[in-house]
Amino acid sequence: MPGPISSCSNRLTPREVIDDGTLVDLETFHDLFPQIPGVNLPTGYYQPPRLDFGPRFFTEGIAEILPPHTGEPYRTLVPAVDEDGNEIAGIRLPDIEVPLGTYTGWNLRAPEFGAPDMLSPLDGMYLPFPATAAEREERDDPRTAVNQRYPKRERYLARFLKATLTLQEKCHKTP
Repeated sequence: MPGPISSCSNRLTPREVIDDGTLVDLETFHDLFPQIPGVNLPTGYYQPPRLDFGPRFFTEGIAEILPPHTGEPYRTLVPAVDEDGNEIAGIRLPDIEVPLGTYTGWNLRAPEFGAPDMLSPLDGMYLPFPATAAEREERDDPRTAVNQRYPKRERYLARFLKATLTLQEKCHKTP
């Protein structure tokens, strides 16, 4: 499993982002995301079609084919996640680096509004970790409980501070 990009100044090309494993197809995402009871995963996502407006469209901006011919959809990838379900790429803020739960950039529609398997636009979600090992076992949650990760509040705060200072050092140096 690849780790997060180590530097905020690290600029990768689209090919490098695909090759480094931080973007994956939906099937791989399903394999990586922890099986949290009661949490359903997206079964689909937007795959824009290739549109052919004719040979003069890109050179002169003239659409000769209307409606355009549609081709195979573009390959769409989603962010890879760690064992907690948090995305591994990009700038990992202290809340993600020293988590108390799973943060997603997606959420499914509520069943009472219909289409419960569809992504809800512009909605993410927060899934808190079980507080104790007993709660983890009771809920059958595969994620490590808070008191197992951080036996004392001071340990959590120290790790959070370290993540904050590391982020500041790597990303926000002032001249």
